[in-house]
Amino acid sequence: MSESKEKPSEINEEVLERAIRKVHKLILSKIKKFEHELSLFNDPYQKYKIIQESKDFLSKKLRQITTKIEHKFDHLEELEREIVNTYIRDLRKMPSILKRNIRKIEDKNFRKALSNHLKVIKEKELLIAIESGLISWEKLLDTKYRFGEGMDERVIEVPLAIEVGSFSQPGKVLDAGAALNAKYIRDYIGRPEAYIVHFTQSAQKEEVMPLDDRVSYIFGDLRDMDFKDEVFDRIICISTLEHIGMDNTRYGGQKENNPNSYLNAVREMFRVLKRGGRLLFTFPYGKPMNFGWYRIFGRSDIEHIIEICSGCEFKEKYFYYNGFWYEATAAPPVNGTYNDEEDIEGVAAILIIKN
Repeated sequence: MSESKEKPSEINEEVLERAIRKVHKLILSKIKKFEHELSLFNDPYQKYKIIQESKDFLSKKLRQITTKIEHKFDHLEELEREIVNTYIRDLRKMPSILKRNIRKIEDKNFRKALSNHLKVIKEKELLIAIESGLISWEKLLDTKYRFGEGMDERVIEVPLAIEVGSFSQPGKVLDAGAALNAKYIRDYIGRPEAYIVHFTQSAQKEEVMPLDDRVSYIFGDLRDMDFKDEVFDRIICISTLEHIGMDNTRYGGQKENNPNSYLNAVREMFRVLKRGGRLLFTFPYGKPMNFGWYRIFGRSDIEHIIEICSGCEFKEKYFYYNGFWYEATAAPPVNGTYNDEEDIEGVAAILIIKN
């Protein structure tokens, strides 16, 4: 007589949530500890050394927690178990792995729980990246830092945007695409001296923060803005150009197939920028590709942008990901820069100073 297998128990969501909250609490406490340690050092290399040592310590602690709770996940699908174990055991690689696989999880509550905690950890990593001072127009990113392990392109873009935005200085700043409309960035900036305008296509998918007299929201098309000429001192356009004229239904916009219309947005942003003002563009860069909802820019796209803004001062930076982010020339790596449409591995940053 063959033995019958014991039927797995139903998912205990309360136990799962309690386990994740315990991990989450430990993560936040350790991050807070090494953020304090960062303030003691001026040398960015020492800062990053502390970060990596803290993460190693954190990983050991998380493995101890795993042994106590992983039996609760025996009844989950194989992929879900793998993601949970990765989430708990390997914090350093967790953000990129979760980003790639989290949409495959069928259980909505489980998927939402991991997504929320992924967001918190990514935001903490981004703040550390800003504070480290390693990403700047004034310096080259040294490979010895192994910068941004497991992080997506925002770990490059946000520090550059904060630097160019100079929110502690007076002036009008246009956040074209509203990539900086996030609570952790607002908290980091505090009450700005600059007047900030978050401009995006739809309020449907946008998190509108409590308003004050220094921040406003405007919804419309970057290709046809109603602003007067030369009204903004600084313009930040983070990972937005590649979506213009594409399928924007996931962002509350329309479905289009007019990818080259991003050039009209470039013209508009250049028009509303004051003389002496700064305009920052960042976008996926490498072998040109079209994924329907966004595209990867190549060298010819950058040349078109430079042509529109001719007579200005230009600065260019190029970053690629291979286990960590590093800075290199405009030529992408020989093996390309993209594994799939969810995994951006090359970023170009263009700074324009209008004469």
